[in-house]
This record gives sequence, structure tokens and C-alpha cells, in this order.
Amino acid sequence: MSGTVYLVGAGCGNPDLITWKGLRLLRACDAVLYDDLSSPKLLEETRTDCERLFVGKRYGRHSMPQAEINALLVAKAQEGKTVVRLKGGDPFVFGRGGEEVLALQAAGIPYEVVSGVSSAVAVPAAAGIPVTHRRLARSFHVITGHTAADGAKTLTEQIDTLAKLEGTLVFLMGLHHLEEITNGLLQGGKPADTPAAVISRGTTPKQRVVRAKLCNLVAKTRKANLAAPAVIVIGETAGMQLSGTIEYPLYGVKIGVTGTKSITKKLRNRLEELGATVTELDYATLVPDWENEALEQALQSITADTWAVFTSPNGVEIFFQALQKRRIDIRTLAQLRFAVIGTGTAAALEKRGIYPAFLPKTYDVESLAKGLCSVVGADEKILILRAAQGSPVLTEILAKEKKQYTDVKLYDIAIDAEKRRFAHEAAKEMDFITSLFESPYFCALFAFPGSILFAMSLKAPKRSLLMSGIGGFVGQFIYVLFCSFTSIYLSVFIATFIACLLSEISSRIFKIPSTVVTYPALVPLVPGLMLYNAMLAFSRSEIEKGGLELVSAIIYTGCMAVAITLSSVIARRFLSPLFKKISSGKANS
Repeated sequence: MSGTVYLVGAGCGNPDLITWKGLRLLRACDAVLYDDLSSPKLLEETRTDCERLFVGKRYGRHSMPQAEINALLVAKAQEGKTVVRLKGGDPFVFGRGGEEVLALQAAGIPYEVVSGVSSAVAVPAAAGIPVTHRRLARSFHVITGHTAADGAKTLTEQIDTLAKLEGTLVFLMGLHHLEEITNGLLQGGKPADTPAAVISRGTTPKQRVVRAKLCNLVAKTRKANLAAPAVIVIGETAGMQLSGTIEYPLYGVKIGVTGTKSITKKLRNRLEELGATVTELDYATLVPDWENEALEQALQSITADTWAVFTSPNGVEIFFQALQKRRIDIRTLAQLRFAVIGTGTAAALEKRGIYPAFLPKTYDVESLAKGLCSVVGADEKILILRAAQGSPVLTEILAKEKKQYTDVKLYDIAIDAEKRRFAHEAAKEMDFITSLFESPYFCALFAFPGSILFAMSLKAPKRSLLMSGIGGFVGQFIYVLFCSFTSIYLSVFIATFIACLLSEISSRIFKIPSTVVTYPALVPLVPGLMLYNAMLAFSRSEIEKGGLELVSAIIYTGCMAVAITLSSVIARRFLSPLFKKISSGKANS
């Protein structure tokens, strides 16, 4: 049985420019063939089991000849798959979509063309240039900057004819032939002072624009070293400036995001709303284990299980895909109760119309395991569905409490070499890089090196560096620990007090000013608190609260100040006399 093919226009540059229908098809397809002009973010919308095939084309370096792309489209459809051919801009605007349709017609493959936003209109608009404007341009003409003719790249149009046309001239894919285009227009009679512009990487945060008179366009463009893809606009409207005036606070800021997917997706969406350019720098990839014998046995005997446990949204998606691949009726899960590790996993489950029976108050493996032990009966069976790299803490606690469980590997997390190369290169261009993880205890790990580095900046003695690091780590860890069962303000007070007390003790041991140890120990605590509270907001879908507000920050500062003062008083009243006695005792001996 033949599959179907959809030629989908991805829009130009900005992934937000894809149509709703195109996005819906992309999310549902079995395979996607994409090119250089498709945004990587769009590929993230595909299913985890979707086959992604790169057939990119760019001037001077074709990844795959057009004939092979046509044959591949036909072959994938003949496998019975729903295929999306994702093309930059619009499939029928210099996208060779017509050739692909002819190949599908010849093979008898059902197809549909889904139009996209063309760069011929959207890119000039992003630069503030309308292609038509009353009294200036009543028409616009879209011309390809090059075409295939006997192996050479040449203009298809008679350039002197174009020079005499009224309206706006828009050249696509013409950056490498800019001299030929401008010289031909000038020789054809186009006035030298005609407004012109070249827009590189339009509609993206990397957009750059050069405006000049036609006679100076080449020199200014080459001096600016603009890169392809680029759109060339020539005509009176190119002298207009109608760019949007809404200001975004993070516009132009490049932020790299790493960490747990369920959290980083929310962070990314919020940052992009504020105008930032966000790039995910993770290079781990999911590899579903469809042929896993243990999974096969678990699915066949799933009616004997009482609980199903998921530790990630990915596990939920892959589990239900496994059911579909084996044509297992979802009604066989009727007797199951579901437990999840956090709200992200719960949301993935709720999309399937299933609501978890257990969700721990603290979103980590240990809390999940202990909570399960309290709700699962002695005769009940637990089916754990997760990654091969899942934490052993879950099964250790269940085994200790003598609970019956089966731990099934749904997928592996592998390193994608191409993603790693991209992440390493992209990281060099970032202004900021964030790290967010579902486990708040991970925050404490940042405090240890942070405290040591700050202590080194204060030129603290080497013998005190370790204590500074320990103080920072302990303070952050205690804060996170206490936050799980008491108020955040009491937690920050206790954390600060203990960190300061440790610093006071170490300062007397090493006979150095206490501030040299205390300040480094406390400095990571403040950004650590902000990071942790931001993580709580993201994990609980409360991003609109905006993290720490001014009032909260003032209360935090007050709690820390009281804790510092109290620890200092205790140190002077009790620690100093104690250490003096110890020192005098040693001297007498």
C-alpha cells in the first residue's frame, strides 16, 4: 500500500513562519526530507521515531542531486510512510517543487502541496522594505539569481528587459552574482541612484542589511561580507524604512540552553518571547529499543501489573508508540495506576487522556521511590518504563522495601556526533549558556567550584580554599533540602547560618580573617537560590511569576543578614574563647 507525500513550505528563516497545517503534518509524519533552509527547531516538532533525512542544497554544494531526491521521495512513500518534504520558503517559488511533483505523478504517489511564506516578500518586510507601496511601486517581480544551464550558473532573464520594468525587483539566490545583476541593470538603463538593498539571513536574529544606491551596492555588500542566503531588492521601496518599533528586552542576545528537556523547552519559549535567540546545545539523542525482548514480555503480560512508572516525558511517548507498533489495544491498561516523577511527565501522560495516581511533592527519583513504597501494596506489581541510564536509586529503594517490580529499558541515550559538532561550534557564539536540571540538588554542585573561584579572586590562602568550597556546597545543599518541607525564607536563614558557622570555624583553624572564607561561601548561594526558584517555577508551570520578585529578594537578603550576624555573635561569644583555650593548652604542653 502506497503512502502519501506532502510538499510543505517551511517559510523562510524564522521557524514561526511555517503554516499551522504544515506544522500539523510535520508532527504526524513518519519521515521528513529537509534542506539547508529549514530551521532545526522545526525538526524538533517531529515524533521521536520519525526518520529524518537531510537532502540540503546550497550554492556550490549540493548534498544530493535532484534526481536522487525525487527517487527517495518515491521510495519512502512506497514503503507506506507518510512523508513530508520540508522546503524553505514556498515549494513552488524557485524550490524545484514542480519537479518533485512530476516524479510523484509518474510513480502514482498521492501528494499534496502546502504553501509556505516566501522569502521574496517576508525577508524584505523583515528589513522594513515593502515590495509594493502606493505611488512608488504598483508591482513587484521575483527573479532567480541563477539557474542551471549546461552546468553553469547564469541569469535566465534578459537583464536589459528587467532594467526597464517598473516596480520592485526582487532577486532570490543571487548574492554570488551581485556584480552581474547590478552591472546588467545599469547598462540596461536603470538609474544609478535607484535605491537598493541586500538582506542576509532575513527574518532570523542573524539578519543583516546593507542599503545603498544601485551603483554602490556591490562595494558596500562585499565590504560588509554578507553571507548567503540573501535577498536583493532594487526599486524605490528599497529606500523606505518601515521596520517594527516594538522593543524586546532580550533582542539580539544569544543564549545557549542545556539541561532536562521538559524544563528547557519552557525556558526557551519564554526567552524567545522576550526576543532572545535561543539554541539548544544538547547533543544527546534518544534511541528507542523497539526490539527489546524484556519490553516485549512486559507488554504481553501487562494485565498482571498494577502500577506503571514513568520517569520522563520521553518514556511516555515511546511506550505508547510501542503499543501502537504492536497494535495493542489501550484498554488493556485499564487495571493500571500510573506514577510519574514530575509535572512534565504528568503532562505527557495527560495528553493521552490518563491522569497519574501518584506524583511526588519533590520531583526526583528518591521521592518517587519512597512515595511508591507508601502507596503500593505488598501483592501489587510495578512496571518501570524508562531509559537504560535510569538511576539505580529507584530500584534499590523498592528492593529494600521488598516491592515487586520489573525494570524495562525503553530507550538509550546516545551521543549524536553531528549534534555535538553543532553544539561545540554554536557555543562559541553564545552570550550566555544556561543549565537547568529536574533535580534541584544538582544546583549544589555549582556552589563548590564557584566558592573556590571567588576565594581565589580574593587572594585567599590556598589552605582555606577547600573550606570555602565546602561552605558554599553545604549552604546550597541545606537550602534545597529544607525547601522540601519548610518555607524558603527559613531555609535560606538556616543555610546561611550553617555556611557562616563553618566559615567562622575554618577561619580560626587557619588563622585568617573569617570574611576571606565566608564571602566566597555565600556568594554562590544567592544565584543558586535564584536558579533553584526559577527551576521550581518552570517545573510547576508558573513561569508567569517571573522567578524572584523584588519583595522576595529583600526578604532573602534580610534572612541572610540576620543569619550572618547571629553566626558572628556566636563565633565571638563561644568559638573564640574555645579556640583560645585549645591554643593555650597546646602552648602549655
